[in-house]
Amino acid sequence: ATQPLNFWLNPAARLVDAQAPGLARRLRDMATLPASGEGWQDRLLQRLSQIHVLIESYRPGDNLPPDLQAEIRTQIGWTQDQDQVLNDAGVRDRWWVLGQRLEEEERLRVQRTWLWGQTTARPALILNFAYGAQPFSDVNLLPATTIEATLTYFPAAFPLRALIKDQPAMLDSHPAPLGFATIADAYAAYADALTHNPWLDRFPFTLQMVWPIQQNNQWSVRDQNGHVLPIASAYSQGWSLLAFSGGWPITVCGEWNGAALWPLSVWADNRFVRVSDA
Repeated sequence: ATQPLNFWLNPAARLVDAQAPGLARRLRDMATLPASGEGWQDRLLQRLSQIHVLIESYRPGDNLPPDLQAEIRTQIGWTQDQDQVLNDAGVRDRWWVLGQRLEEEERLRVQRTWLWGQTTARPALILNFAYGAQPFSDVNLLPATTIEATLTYFPAAFPLRALIKDQPAMLDSHPAPLGFATIADAYAAYADALTHNPWLDRFPFTLQMVWPIQQNNQWSVRDQNGHVLPIASAYSQGWSLLAFSGGWPITVCGEWNGAALWPLSVWADNRFVRVSDA
């Protein structure tokens, strides 16, 4: 905690020079953890452990399964050929557009759009990138809509990121999104994903029958079993969640990062509404 930012940023810059931008990003993220509040030691140890496992996994090289090799290279920062990904047959389904979040990394804008297959029950992450004020080049998916499309997944230990192979067809029907019946079920799905990919940063959570609550200035959602899931402290739409609920259970779709939930949309009173800050 007594170290300056350059303690982390200088080796991160060297990793960028070494063509390892994925590792560099992890180091830059760790620079802010000592100032992130109570429990920062545990969070820092977790990030260090992930880097250690990544380095140790890289050493065996070709002795690992191909999907795990692809995941390791992606985490280090190797790029994958999108044309090669699009050559795959893909997965055809009707996809709920669960939510969307926009973040900015220096001058690079990153848009994450989460989908869920109605038949396959598979999650998918569509990433779009744009520099400065440039528009996003890919298809702009709208949260709270349903599309029919074929997705092709990037090779990975636990495939999440995907590309849209064809022009999606917008559908009129917007049924309530399926999700986890309890918070324990959501934890179990996340734990299973981590057994395949221990470097997973985000995972989509769609939680059915939950109530927004506020305790000690901390927003959370509570399920019918009384289990509580914290909402990210930086999220500012807690009162909106409570208003949509009106004291009744709602379905909340969001990003889970292993510590807190960032709500993206809710299904309440037969409406699917975006509630993300960004």
